[in-house]
Amino acid sequence: MIDEATIRAHCLAAREHGHAIGTHQGLEVTIDRDGRNYLISAGALGGSPVVAQNVPQVVRVVSEAIDRREVWIGDGQPDRPAWLEWRRGGLGGSDVAGVLGLSSWSSPWDVWRSKRHEVQAADSAAMERGRRLESAIGEWTRDRLGAKRLSVGRPCQHPDRPWMRGTPDGWLDGVGLEIKTCRSWDGWGDDGTDQIPAVYRTQCLWYMAITGRDRWVLSAFSPMTDQLRIYHLKADPQVVAALVETAGQWWQTYVIEDTEPPIDGSPGCAAGLAELHDAPRDTFKNADADAVALVDAWQAAAAEAKAAKAKADKLQNEVKALIGDDTGIKSERGTVKWSRYTSTSFDRKKLQQDRPGLAAIFDAYTTTRQASRLVVKWEPNK
Repeated sequence: MIDEATIRAHCLAAREHGHAIGTHQGLEVTIDRDGRNYLISAGALGGSPVVAQNVPQVVRVVSEAIDRREVWIGDGQPDRPAWLEWRRGGLGGSDVAGVLGLSSWSSPWDVWRSKRHEVQAADSAAMERGRRLESAIGEWTRDRLGAKRLSVGRPCQHPDRPWMRGTPDGWLDGVGLEIKTCRSWDGWGDDGTDQIPAVYRTQCLWYMAITGRDRWVLSAFSPMTDQLRIYHLKADPQVVAALVETAGQWWQTYVIEDTEPPIDGSPGCAAGLAELHDAPRDTFKNADADAVALVDAWQAAAAEAKAAKAKADKLQNEVKALIGDDTGIKSERGTVKWSRYTSTSFDRKKLQQDRPGLAAIFDAYTTTRQASRLVVKWEPNK
């Protein structure tokens, strides 16, 4: 239902004050310079503001926007604690990638724990970097594509499935925009294609499922190469439907019915178990046959992994020796490139602890080391 009384009140306030007034759906109402018409704009509408001559027309525009499944939560951006609490009530774009096992920093167990237990979301340096660069990358993307309007994304949810939630980074003339930063281009295609890592493709498809859009833009910037790449994605209805179905079944089984997913080997699962059981008793459980078998299986797997790593490290060094003073090797099946470089890191935490406020003291906290890595683009032997 459209809250017409709220919209009318906002229109009256816009006429009295002459500036933007947010409605309950995140739209903005202003008055034009002549004081005659209402101008309605939002990230979901994109492009130029929609002109309405009277309040009933404003109500109609808002209604049509909501009918197109543009359901916006609140008036603008919530503060971070409120946003995190709202996010616990559904699956976001990065959650879905974790549920599907596509994420390297999240897993089904990790997502379940974040929804069913109070979890303090840790903020990594990469996450902070991405947030601080987001607006600049968005403006750069707008200019590169020649878009007329760049709007900041707002938290939104599906009108019929409120557990489907997300916060798009922005809108470019009504097309959704996702912004990423990355250290390397491993797993990324060329600029202008749709070849992006599966974890980010899933996130964009999820936002398309929520908003009913069939196109999305992902803009990625790599500080290491000083390069911006822009990717153009289209929704596959069958893939989107399967994504929604799988996520819905997971939400019902593990969150609504509160069934704990199987333990997995992700870092998030390890950290979560440590937090859930952070006050151990000074006792030992008596191991039954199943517990003994579990410990034996773990020890055997650890020994196999150690042996496999040693073998892989030896073979990797043999490949480096084979490359020698060349850049790499190539065949009809692909290439292996040996990148050699000098790595420098800055210990910001140590600086803050030892010399708070003296950011100019840099050299004493700089570590330089020689580093290298193999970049493999090789077809498996069939």
